[in-house]
Amino acid sequence: MRQPSATISVSGINAGDLGLNGLRHDVKIHQVWHPLVHDLLWTAYQGRALLPANAVDDIGELIARWFALHRDLGDAAQFLFGTINDRDLLAVNRMLNLLAFAETYHRRKYDEPPLTKEQHDTFRKDMLGQLPSQYERDVYGGRLQHANAQSQRQRVRWLVRRAATADPRLENVKKALVDSLIETRNHLTHFEPPNEWVSNTSYGYALLAAALEYVLEGNILLDLGLDEERVQECLAHGHGWDDPIPELPIDEAPGRLVE
Repeated sequence: MRQPSATISVSGINAGDLGLNGLRHDVKIHQVWHPLVHDLLWTAYQGRALLPANAVDDIGELIARWFALHRDLGDAAQFLFGTINDRDLLAVNRMLNLLAFAETYHRRKYDEPPLTKEQHDTFRKDMLGQLPSQYERDVYGGRLQHANAQSQRQRVRWLVRRAATADPRLENVKKALVDSLIETRNHLTHFEPPNEWVSNTSYGYALLAAALEYVLEGNILLDLGLDEERVQECLAHGHGWDDPIPELPIDEAPGRLVE
């Protein structure tokens, strides 16, 4: 594993503090990725500003597009902002939450089912009709209902490619980023055996979460009508001190330790 040039911020309750049950806590930590910046003044970062005042020519149109996007996303918008604004959220939970939002975001905005609804309904009916009894049809019916959908890997890859139109650096890391996100998620949620693309450290989880947040921000800025050049400027402005892209490896899962 490449030695990280970043660190994990630690916060939470203190060891030895009394809990509600009267017992003393072990240390509980929450991890957020950020670069190693020595003696960073607090004034250098008081909340991310992706949209500087001169980012758009028509602020009224931007606001209208923002509310339209918020309506399109529905409750998923609250899920996103609740995640990115909770700086005490565990890194692994941040990564999983952002992946869940990314899938919903793509499904609601850019869904491209492989087949038409008519084709899917016809094929599903024909396949279920070949089964010997209702029991087997019940087993396969629900699974086949969702067969005409893009995978999470396809959706995340699409979002990374779109963000790369604004920040070409993502082209070099997109395969490793997508594979690491999906394989790590599958390992954690489906208990699949870990492969070479599974991150297994807090640093890896935090960096994957930071990179996916960056990708989502790029896509949302594009949705707001900004062109690729302006989006690149906004991302550079908003991530002046915590740009995760240079930290991403191109041939391995970030933060992976081999036992």
